[in-house]
Amino acid sequence: MSTSGSTTSSSWHLRYAPHVGYLPPFTPLFANLAKGPSLEAQIEFAVEQGFAGILSPWISSQGDGAVRAFGALLKANHLEAGCVVYTSMEQVMQPLWVSDASADRESLFKQIESAADTASEIGSHVVAILAVGEPDGDREEQLANFSENLSRAADVAAERGIVLGVEPMLALPDVLFRSAMGVADALRSVNHPSARMIFDTGHIAQMERDLLGAQELFRDLVCLYQLADEPGRTEPGSGTLEFAPFLARLMDEGYDGLVELEHGWSREDPAIEETGLNLLRQLDSRAFDDGNAKVAGK
Repeated sequence: MSTSGSTTSSSWHLRYAPHVGYLPPFTPLFANLAKGPSLEAQIEFAVEQGFAGILSPWISSQGDGAVRAFGALLKANHLEAGCVVYTSMEQVMQPLWVSDASADRESLFKQIESAADTASEIGSHVVAILAVGEPDGDREEQLANFSENLSRAADVAAERGIVLGVEPMLALPDVLFRSAMGVADALRSVNHPSARMIFDTGHIAQMERDLLGAQELFRDLVCLYQLADEPGRTEPGSGTLEFAPFLARLMDEGYDGLVELEHGWSREDPAIEETGLNLLRQLDSRAFDDGNAKVAGK
């Protein structure tokens, strides 16, 4: 499929990274625009489009062979790996982060070590933390246990040059942090340079009325940004969120990490991929122009 949306370009002003499947059935973001759904085809397409990286968040649980192959492809194509979830999708639902039991902590830290090793091998800088709590447990006790576990896990990550990114969300049941402020309070309490926040626009927008206000409030804690419009975690520009000023602020701040495209599409239509790609280019260009206009007007 050859269209205007699939021509080679490196004109991005931020370092975007599309996913190759982040929820079952793990369909790549550009399954139709690329030459196929294979990892090789997706990476080839990413290079053609001037993307900076690839997001495969569950790679750590896919086995050593998959990790090596992914890392080799990224290195050969000069792409950066997006964040890596610290464990498998099944294990995420275990409330290990809020436990002080020695066996639970041993299991948790082994998972952190494994994920951090995977991240190091493939060139990722962030291990994503999704913390699940005990719905009937004492919340204050769980928060205290989480802080202790996070501090110790961050020590493990720091030894490997990795940052742990705690992600607030509403999408999973029994998630410990259902507000960005809750994560911020915990991170400021732990006060560890390798413990930070993942700012997912879709999740944060569900929690906070003012996306730009939240960006300003938490920017000192954020290690990684992810884009999804609302409602429905669709392509940026398809919903209600104002992305141009959001991206302009990242440019103004000199943010040089990946901006991960962790979203689906607003309709079941192969043509939406090209529409979404063009929308993102327009938002990126408008953000850059708005930022320059702001500087010129000072």
